[in-house]
Amino acid sequence: MFVRFVTPSFDAVCQSELGLFHDCFEALDTLDRADWRYREIRSSVDWFNDHLDPPRRFARRLGRHTTRSGICWFRDTARDHITQARHLCWLLSEVDISTAELRARQLGRPVWEDAHQVVTIADQRTPHAFA
Repeated sequence: MFVRFVTPSFDAVCQSELGLFHDCFEALDTLDRADWRYREIRSSVDWFNDHLDPPRRFARRLGRHTTRSGICWFRDTARDHITQARHLCWLLSEVDISTAELRARQLGRPVWEDAHQVVTIADQRTPHAFA
């Protein structure tokens, strides 16, 4: 099982909703640094920076002139990461940013993977929450 957290923002390049980190940075840009929500979101993002390696590859060439960006999924065994992501979703709700948790049993061919996450190209099997 794989878990992904998304927001209503849609990215045409990856053909899927954006993951929650995109809107975290937007929230951080708009909140006052003295706001408790800023401090909590920043702390959560810092936790991910310390406990999750960034993918080394994010795109796949699909033809001579076409490249598609991938989307990130947590492995269901990455329990601490999923718990932290759920907390981050709650924090985003405190600044009126909607999120949704998606689950999938199967994903397309991986672009990159490690012990905690998988990057895949969205396809017809990819669940959507807001589309």
